[in-house]
Amino acid sequence: MENKIAVVLTTFPDDKSARKTALSMLKEGLAACAQIGGEIASIYRWNGKLCDEREIPVKLKIPLDKVAAAREIFLRDHPYECPQWIVLVGEASQSYAKWVGETRPMSD
Repeated sequence: MENKIAVVLTTFPDDKSARKTALSMLKEGLAACAQIGGEIASIYRWNGKLCDEREIPVKLKIPLDKVAAAREIFLRDHPYECPQWIVLVGEASQSYAKWVGETRPMSD
């Protein structure tokens, strides 16, 4: 049996927007887990300029069959014009993959 899950790597400009999107993903049953890291330095080129900003990294654990729906919500809610959305497919332990796969919407 394959125990595959999607891990999405992204960043946000601040903790508030990272938490807002993570909670939305969890409540809508699109992600089983969101790991929000501490501030990092991001140095990148944007519109011909060199940028040096602080960002918040986030890893989302998503069932493979929910990646497209999660991406839609992510792009709707993310504050950046061109947000990072990198999907890695990885093999997880059987119990972890089962847990991620059982992700369902939460009732308030």
